[in-house]
Amino acid sequence: MSEHIYSSKFLDMHYEAEKSLILYIWRETTAEMLSTEYKIELLAIVKFSEKYQIAKHLVDTQLFAFIVDIDMQEWVAQNFYPHLVASGSKKFSFVVSPDLFAQVTLEQAVEGGRTADVVESKYFNDIEQARAWALED
Repeated sequence: MSEHIYSSKFLDMHYEAEKSLILYIWRETTAEMLSTEYKIELLAIVKFSEKYQIAKHLVDTQLFAFIVDIDMQEWVAQNFYPHLVASGSKKFSFVVSPDLFAQVTLEQAVEGGRTADVVESKYFNDIEQARAWALED
């Protein structure tokens, strides 16, 4: 069963306790998002990930339009992923944006910020395939 745990102008989060999974749904308003607002959203993710000790993350970025620049990628690497890894995160399953540039910058932030031997990431075009992979043991 899914519990809606967070909502903002840019992001919705749903928690599935029995699966240790959080679903993040980024909104199209991310096209208007400022760097400070992106940081606030990521810190909210950290808060809930630490609170619930989330192992699996299903991230719907189909409408994600924020460009994660180099400075933000560095911030993410230093201030986001280390907290998620410390709280038990193991898998990040992404449903990717059709906006190729937004997708590439997001992938660069993900790949630059995590430790490959600790956390697995995979990208999908279909949310059901992404969910199935995230839930595999």
